[in-house]
Amino acid sequence: MEISDVEFSFYSPEELRATSVCEITNPKTFDGLNAPNAGGLYDPRLGPTERGAVCPTCHETERNCHGHVGHIELPVPCYNPLTFGLLHKILACQCLHCHALRADGVTVKYYLARLALLGAGCFAKADSLGAPPPRARAPAGAGDAAGAVDDDAAAARRRDLEATCDAVLRDAKAGLLRKPRSARRR
Repeated sequence: MEISDVEFSFYSPEELRATSVCEITNPKTFDGLNAPNAGGLYDPRLGPTERGAVCPTCHETERNCHGHVGHIELPVPCYNPLTFGLLHKILACQCLHCHALRADGVTVKYYLARLALLGAGCFAKADSLGAPPPRARAPAGAGDAAGAVDDDAAAARRRDLEATCDAVLRDAKAGLLRKPRSARRR
C-alpha cells in the first residue's frame, strides 16, 4: 500500500460538535470527594484517568483508550492561537486600503503554479521551481557594473520563472497536470 495524499486541517465547528462525545459545561472539575464531575474537564466520557478504569465511551481500559474529544461552546467566535503567525503573514501581504496582494505579478504566479503542482501531486516538479523569485530592484547606477550584472541575472531568472509558471498555470487550467506514474496508485 502506498500513501498518495496527506492533508492537515482544523476541525470546523460542525465537525467538532459531531466528533465530540460531550460538551464541557461544568466549571468545577472535581466534586467534594475528588471525583471528576460530569460535564467538567475530566468528564469520564473523555477517557479514563486512573489505572484499571474502563472508558464509558469505548469500553476500553486506560491502556487501550486513546481519549475522546469534548468541546466548549463559546459565546463569541475566537481565533485559534495556533494560526496567529500564519494570519499575521497573510495580513502583511495585503494592502490595508484595497486588500490586493502586495506581491508583484511574477511572485503571485510562482505561488499559484506551486499550489497547482502540489494539488496535482507533482511534488518533484513543484520543487524544481526552486525558491521564490527575487524581488525586482531599481536599475543600478551607471558606474556600478557589478550591480548591473546582478540585476541582469535576477531579471533573467524572473523572466524564465514567469514563463515556466505561465506554462504550468495553462496546463492546470486545461486539466493537463497529472501525477507522475510512480505516484499513481497501482
